[in-house]
Amino acid sequence: LREVKGEHKEEDLLNMAALDEDEYLIECITDHRGDRLETLEFKVSWAGYDESEDTWESVEEVKSSTALSSYLENNPELKEIIGNYGDDDDDL
Repeated sequence: LREVKGEHKEEDLLNMAALDEDEYLIECITDHRGDRLETLEFKVSWAGYDESEDTWESVEEVKSSTALSSYLENNPELKEIIGNYGDDDDDL
């Protein structure tokens, strides 16, 4: 997963994703499950794909995305579970 920074049109994002088959863009995080860091997963909606293609991803996979930051703003209770996970390389 690779985060794309800055303002982009949806068409531009889809074109960027099409350039690399192994890279997918997170459109948003729609849900979560699990109540501990070891079991916590996020339901990811992928840019350019319909809802049937959503997948459950670990904290490790989404930790640096702006989608996770946005999701945590609306779900502050998860901030306690995640804490500073990923802030230094020893946590990885």
